Amino acid sequence: PGWLRADTILCRCEETAYGDLRREAGDPARNSPPALRLATRAGLGPCQARICGPTVAELLGGPAPHHRPIAQPIRLGDLARPPIEDTATKESAR
Repeated sequence: PGWLRADTILCRCEETAYGDLRREAGDPARNSPPALRLATRAGLGPCQARICGPTVAELLGGPAPHHRPIAQPIRLGDLARPPIEDTATKESAR
């Protein structure tokens, strides 16, 4: 995009600039997202690409980012409790 300059920071955790990413993306040896991450450190900081990952993927023309399902807290006791059997379903299955 025309509004991006080479010194625009894409990954705040690792301070990776757009120019660094474009330069490394032009190298045939770095033709995969993991290779680019290792070369530029983009997405390897404390946030683990939660902030910069979608932006970097879009700029490189990669696939859409994977969205995690919404987490829901659950008590350990609920996990340890045996499942409740539904007698109506059990009778109809016979």
